[in-house]
Amino acid sequence: MQPLGVLNQGHNSRWSSPEMDDVIKRLRATDPTDIEATVAVGIEGLKLLIEEMPTIPTYGYAGFMTWDEYYWTNWPGSENPYIGPYAHWGTFKYMLPFLEPTGNK
Repeated sequence: MQPLGVLNQGHNSRWSSPEMDDVIKRLRATDPTDIEATVAVGIEGLKLLIEEMPTIPTYGYAGFMTWDEYYWTNWPGSENPYIGPYAHWGTFKYMLPFLEPTGNK
């Protein structure tokens, strides 16, 4: 961390926390295939971020999505939220296997 007045690359908030350092250290030592342990340590980190509030996100995404079910059905939505419904994001590849053709041409 750089002193005030000196450019601090990639971490503008200058927040530092020995508690978060410990969480990161434990998360690095956790077997990533042990989902329960990974989630438990990750939640500790999230709780610390909420308590300390080193930054407040000032962005939002007031977007909307529309789709037509003439050619394809099973789009994700509030009734079927299996993934975010954004066809223009990288997660679209995970949505494709779940879309079902209607047979209309």
